[in-house]
Amino acid sequence: MRSYLRDRTFRIKITDQKSDLFPTQAGVPQGSVLGPLLFVLYTSDFPTTNNTTTGTFADDTVILATHADPRTAAQYLQHHLNLTQDWLRQWRIKIYETKSVQITFTLRKGQCPPVKINNVEIPVAAMTKYLGMHLDHKLNWRDHIVTKRK
Repeated sequence: MRSYLRDRTFRIKITDQKSDLFPTQAGVPQGSVLGPLLFVLYTSDFPTTNNTTTGTFADDTVILATHADPRTAAQYLQHHLNLTQDWLRQWRIKIYETKSVQITFTLRKGQCPPVKINNVEIPVAAMTKYLGMHLDHKLNWRDHIVTKRK
């Protein structure tokens, strides 16, 4: 395991230009066989709550809170995000807040109140893409079908 994780380097390639090699401080080789297993072990203590559901695939994570009252759903979600923020800090994992998205799935009018992580408000969207699926706020699959047909 030590030889697998030590003395790794990376470089950046843009078009035909390559950067110098730099030592990696963390992580595993992309596309490696052991990578997914080590990631699951590393994140096995990711926070959970009774009022939310968490879904993960590799480093993509979804936290879902449900309630008839949008304010309550947002409170559940914010509580889980607070726990997640502490967990990320403990394990020195960087989150890109602006790459995150909050979406309210409902047929009713209105949105859940905004939530934050690291004191950054998560952008609200009417549609998101997750694991190749285009999910709109009404979950009617129209955008997904149109996109896939193209």
